[in-house]
Amino acid sequence: MLTSALMNYELERLGGVTFGEDEFQESIKQYIPQGNIFKAFPIQFTHNDPYRIMKKIKSAPVIYSVCLLKYKIAGEIIKSRGDNIYFSLRTKVILYPENVFALWVILAVRYRSV
Repeated sequence: MLTSALMNYELERLGGVTFGEDEFQESIKQYIPQGNIFKAFPIQFTHNDPYRIMKKIKSAPVIYSVCLLKYKIAGEIIKSRGDNIYFSLRTKVILYPENVFALWVILAVRYRSV
């Protein structure tokens, strides 16, 4: 589910239009058990230096706040505490001509609050 979200973020960045946002939100609603919290943090890079990526992820401000999806500071996601906690990390590289690329990273967590 997160991989499709990353492709949608790139399409939105390029054309200003999202595709399948309602379907994605519905799939998240169906996947997350009742009483659980879901948080995700998407971010885009134009380089692939892992040290710079982690530094930016840890210090980046809030990007989105959309309906069911609560996009928070990544550091808050990393420090999440609760029962039945599951972390997820997905990446997507979109290649363009002349060695240009967009690297998308999404960090997510699902858990039951205590």
